[in-house]
This record gives sequence, structure tokens and C-alpha cells, in this order.
Amino acid sequence: MTSVKTENLASKSNLISSGLRQGDPLSATISNLILDSVIKKLDLRGDISLKPTQIVAYADDVALLARSLKALKEIFHKLQNEATLVGLNINEDKTKYMQIKRKGLKDITHLKIDNFTFENVEKFNYLGSILNAGNKMNKEIGKRVAKGNKTYYANSKLINSKLLKKNAKIEIYKTMIRPVVTY
Repeated sequence: MTSVKTENLASKSNLISSGLRQGDPLSATISNLILDSVIKKLDLRGDISLKPTQIVAYADDVALLARSLKALKEIFHKLQNEATLVGLNINEDKTKYMQIKRKGLKDITHLKIDNFTFENVEKFNYLGSILNAGNKMNKEIGKRVAKGNKTYYANSKLINSKLLKKNAKIEIYKTMIRPVVTY
């Protein structure tokens, strides 16, 4: 049921019999607003070195980071509980698990949390970046560095110019070179 409230007066209640269709622009916006409110309730954004867990989210792509399996399970339960309260579900088929260690990888084929089973992967794509369990420099990082070098050398006359002040050169770096490397 829904009604519209204006100037402290509520309209007659109406029954909602259908929702937004998948793919509707308003559907994505509402979903993102709801998911953002869930993540804010968990208060886990920030520096992973200061907290045992962290959530990184962009739109509906969410990554849970944890220093231990116990911490991962705890944050998963918190996220699941808050999401369920607002009608969101975790898609088991789209959710993956990856463990990164400095020394060797622990061989876990699947991660089980309650009724969920998540596939263990060696690498996955998150927001266009390939993350890998070996935590080693991969081809993608090399490509980004190469693109950054190419952009630097394309602008080297400006950067090496004695006519430009240091602040102008820093702005060239911030607006032209750094975005190529980081995005």
C-alpha cells in the first residue's frame, strides 16, 4: 500500500500490484540507494589496516575484505541481515571467494557460510580490474604503467618546460597522467 503525503495531509491509500521492471533506470537508482543505506549502517568503509573488515562497493558490485575467515563470516552475516531487512538477497551464483596470502595459498575449494556455498577462484574481474590470489603484479598493472608512461612522454614538452610553474605541471599530472594509470 502507498499514499502521498503533502503538507501533513495523506492521500487515499492505493494498492501496489506491480513493481519496476528489471533494467528500468529508476530500478537501478532505487536499488543503489537502498544498498548504499545498508552499507552505511554497517560502517565498514575506510582503511583495512585499521579495521578487521571492510566493504568496497560501487553500484551493485560489493566486495567484502577481511583479515580472517572468522571476520569474513561475521561481516557476511551482518550484510546479509541488513540486506534482508530491506528486501535484498545475495546471489550465490554471482558471489565468489578469493583468499590472498603473502606466503602460499590455502587450498579451499569452496567457502561455506550457513546455507551458502561460494566458489573459490584464483582471479576475478572487479569493476574492470583483474584481481588475482597470488597478489603478484599482473599484465593489467603493466599495461596501466605503460599507458601512464605513454601519456607522460606525450606531455613531456609541457612537463619539462621552463615556462610553466610547478603547480601547472602538477595539474597536468593530476588531470592527464594519473587518471590513465588509476582508471
